[in-house]
Amino acid sequence: MTSNQLQLLSGVSSLPSYDPVEDGYYRLNAIVGPKGILPISRSTWYSWIQQGKAPPPVNLGSRIAAWRKSDIRKLLQSLDPQHT
Repeated sequence: MTSNQLQLLSGVSSLPSYDPVEDGYYRLNAIVGPKGILPISRSTWYSWIQQGKAPPPVNLGSRIAAWRKSDIRKLLQSLDPQHT
């Protein structure tokens, strides 16, 4: 390896860590419906997005939409009346 390559590799440890469990994405079926986190319909979910109650999706491709897990956690916390 050249000294430039070694310098680049030495800086890798300073990059923020990525945890796919915490920082990943949910697809729609994982959020709503009978197997989803929220027992609501797709139409209710999209209505919530229009009303600003739910976060908008992130486009991962031309035909792939998903929601950040962090956004869904925040939504669940806001819906839980016992959460402080």
